[in-house]
Amino acid sequence: MRSRSRYTRGSSRILAPLLVCALAAACSETHQPLDWREAVRGGTEGLDTLATAALVVETGSAGARATTGLSTYLLAGRLDRLGSPIEVRAFLQWDVSGLPEGTVEDAHLEMHLRDVQPSGLPQATEYPLELRRVTSAWSEDSLALGTPPEVEGAALATAEVDTANVGVTDGVALKRLFDEPDDERFVDLVRAWESGSTPNHGVAVVPAPGAPPGIPRFWSAEGLPSSVTAPFNSPLLVVSLTDGSADTTVSIEPTEDAFVAGLADGGGLALPDSLLLVSAGYVQRTALRFDPAPLLAQAQVDSLSGLLVVKGVLHLALVAGMDGSLPEGETLPLLAYAADSLDWGALDSIPAASLVERVALVTLTGGEASVEIPIASFLQRMVEGGPRNLVLLANTEILEAGSALFKGSAAQAGAPRVEVIFARTSGRLDP
Repeated sequence: MRSRSRYTRGSSRILAPLLVCALAAACSETHQPLDWREAVRGGTEGLDTLATAALVVETGSAGARATTGLSTYLLAGRLDRLGSPIEVRAFLQWDVSGLPEGTVEDAHLEMHLRDVQPSGLPQATEYPLELRRVTSAWSEDSLALGTPPEVEGAALATAEVDTANVGVTDGVALKRLFDEPDDERFVDLVRAWESGSTPNHGVAVVPAPGAPPGIPRFWSAEGLPSSVTAPFNSPLLVVSLTDGSADTTVSIEPTEDAFVAGLADGGGLALPDSLLLVSAGYVQRTALRFDPAPLLAQAQVDSLSGLLVVKGVLHLALVAGMDGSLPEGETLPLLAYAADSLDWGALDSIPAASLVERVALVTLTGGEASVEIPIASFLQRMVEGGPRNLVLLANTEILEAGSALFKGSAAQAGAPRVEVIFARTSGRLDP
C-alpha cells in the first residue's frame, strides 16, 4: 500500500505523457492496444506502463426477479419489454390477532396512489387490479432470496383504481379498495384469519387480465406510523366489527409489504444477440466477463500479480428507437456490481450471480449516444484475484419503470470497450 500511495502522489506529473499515448491508442479507428514494450520507461521510478482495449470477451443479458420491501412505494401492474410481459405484484400481510370483540362485517383496503409509471405511457383513467389470497408463507427478506409465494388464481375482489387526477395533485387517496358488497370473499378470508381456521399469509395485489401497460405506484411509507399525514400512509386494512350493541372500525398497518417484478410467463425476453438490456429492478440484467489473457500476452508475463490499475473506463453504446430503449430526455440510474457465481455455460446464469460489491453508479440519459462507467477499482480487484464478472442493473427499487439497450459483443460496431492503463511495479518503489 505504501508503494501505491507514493506512486499516486506523483502520477499527475509522471503519467501525463502516458495518458496521452493510451488515449490516442484507445481512440484510434482500429482501437489497437498500445504495445507495452514501446511505452516510455525513463523517469517512471521502475514502472512499465501497459495499455489495452481488449479485455471484454463475453457479454449476455438474462431475466431475474426484482424484489423490494424497503421502497417508499408498492407497485402492481404490467409492462411489455421486447414483446414479453413483465408483471409486478404487491404483497401485503396484516396481523389481525388483536381485533376487538365482535363479528367482522366489512373489510377493505385504503391506499394512496402516487402515480403510474412509466410517465410516457398512455394511461387509462381507471386501472384494473385484483386482490388474491397468498397460500404460502413469505416475508420481505424471503422474497428477496427464494421463489415468490403461491398465489390463488381466483380473485377475492377487484378494483378500478382511479388515476384521473394523477399528476394534477400529489397523489390520489383511494379510500375504499376491493370493497364489493355483493361478494364477501375478502371479508370471509379476514374472518378465517381471525379465527385461525385459515393460515394468514396475506394477499397479493396483481394487475387484472387485460390491464393496460402501466405500473401504479402506491405510497408504502416503510416504517412510518399511520398518524403521518397523507399521502404518506402505509396501505391500511380497514375492518369493521359489530358486537350487537356497538360498531367498531379498526385500521391496521401491514406487518410485511413488498413487491415482486418478473416475466409474467416465466420465459425469456426476445432479445437480439447483438443487444444487451437492463430493465428497472432486476427484471433484466446484463453481465460482462473480463479475460486477462490478452493483457498477459501483451505484457509477456504469466500473472497479473504486481500490476496497478491507473485508469479504467467501460464505454457502452446506447441503442435508441427500439422497444426497451430509454426514451429521449428520460434518465435511469445504472449500477455496476462485481459478481461471482456466474456459470457462463448455463442458459440463464445471471440470476444466480452473487453481487459482491458495488463498483459504480451512473445516470443514463435517453438520447445520448454512449455512457462511460468508471471501473478502475473493479479491474484492480480482478488483478488481485477478485471477480472477473461485472453485472449491470437498473434502479433496484423501480422508482421509475424503464429500461435501456446497449450494443453487445456480437454487434459489428459499438460493442463494449474498455479503456484501461495498467502499470507494473518492478520493486523499486519501496524505500
